[in-house]
Amino acid sequence: MMRLIPLLLVITCLSVSKTAFSQQQKTAHSKSDVVEYSKTYYYTFSGEATKETLELLREDLLKLPFVQDAKIEYKTEKSAGQVKLVTLEKVVTNEGDKEFSMVYIKQALINRGFSPADFRSEDTSR
Repeated sequence: MMRLIPLLLVITCLSVSKTAFSQQQKTAHSKSDVVEYSKTYYYTFSGEATKETLELLREDLLKLPFVQDAKIEYKTEKSAGQVKLVTLEKVVTNEGDKEFSMVYIKQALINRGFSPADFRSEDTSR
């Protein structure tokens, strides 16, 4: 009986460490399985703008989550322009995952004194 106790103790320790190692592998594996894709957003707007205002808007847009690139085309004679954002997003798989929202762009435009107009998006890669 006394010989069985150390043997059971060794078997239990091996089993626990195997389970912990297996959990670490599953966690590392699931993190590497995250699927990312690129998406392009376009938002037209109107309003008077200066070069400084447009540069500040671009800086605001680059600070948004997931944004990789921001370009602004503006026509002074029409007092209108278009924002083009390229994002790198992750496929939403869990309830707590965040995703990009057009509201971010709209709010940035309004904060800089512009009137948002039309919005569209396209998947660049999947």
